[in-house]
Amino acid sequence: MENKLWYIFLDVDGVLDDENYFMKCYNHHKVNGIMSMNHFPFNPESLYNLMILVQYIQNHDRQVKIILSSTWRLHELDIEIVKHRLAEYGLRIADKTENLGKRGDEIISFLSKNKEFENYIVLDDDIYDIKDIVINENICRTDFMEGFNNEKLLEALNIVNSIIYK
Repeated sequence: MENKLWYIFLDVDGVLDDENYFMKCYNHHKVNGIMSMNHFPFNPESLYNLMILVQYIQNHDRQVKIILSSTWRLHELDIEIVKHRLAEYGLRIADKTENLGKRGDEIISFLSKNKEFENYIVLDDDIYDIKDIVINENICRTDFMEGFNNEKLLEALNIVNSIIYK
């Protein structure tokens, strides 16, 4: 039996990196910008939590594909940074959404072109252009200050459970 496919639509800023972790790094190193490679450094807790989410879905006989829906998908260097950081946790980007101007439209467009999926979850901190287009029960809204922390991981797991066991 083939595993059912789930997509994780992944934002980066406010999910994998966050203000609190950036300030912790800055206060430790006292160097602004060097370690962030033009962006905030990724929080290891958030990366670990993403890995846990992926493994949890996989442990329910689902295949998972991470789809980059962040503005980080718009520049090759940024995509490479994300790929390398995810690889440290055994994760990979399977694809990215196209640039249509509104992330909700981009997610729906991706889903309409890739119909083999069972379901999906959106991890994003800034959902103003998503919430009126995408099913709200599929959105785990993170906080730019804290990212995909343990509390948000539990919220994401609850979303997944509510979909799998409905």
